[in-house]
Amino acid sequence: MKTHAFFTAMALLVITGASAQSGELVSVDPETQRAYYSRTDRYTIETDGTFSGNIVAYYEDGSTEEVGALTGGEKDGNWVKYNQNGDIIATARYKQGMKDGVWKVWDGEGNLRMTMYFDDGKRTGTWKIFGPDGKVLDEKNYK
Repeated sequence: MKTHAFFTAMALLVITGASAQSGELVSVDPETQRAYYSRTDRYTIETDGTFSGNIVAYYEDGSTEEVGALTGGEKDGNWVKYNQNGDIIATARYKQGMKDGVWKVWDGEGNLRMTMYFDDGKRTGTWKIFGPDGKVLDEKNYK
């Protein structure tokens, strides 16, 4: 299965001409087929073939789409997603592949639009949706 995902990603890169990326292709998200590349030369290929280290995903034009880290092939720690202009549009936190901690989403104008909280993959806390003026439009409490 991992081999199939790897070859699928390689084919997508050849087809799209994605040559502006830097780093070595180290992982492909099985759900989104997004290809991730190493961000530094300091990473580990685990005995089971999974990757541990800092990674980056690129838009087709070569601009950075997402940065984060994998531990044993699982998303781990802080992740940041950018739009094609380089503005942060989302931040997220994972713990061993599970959503954990605060997640935030911004619109294209830089306005905070949503805050969400997770604990070991489960929704928790008060989630809020904000209008462009910063006022709370809606909120829901998860226990």
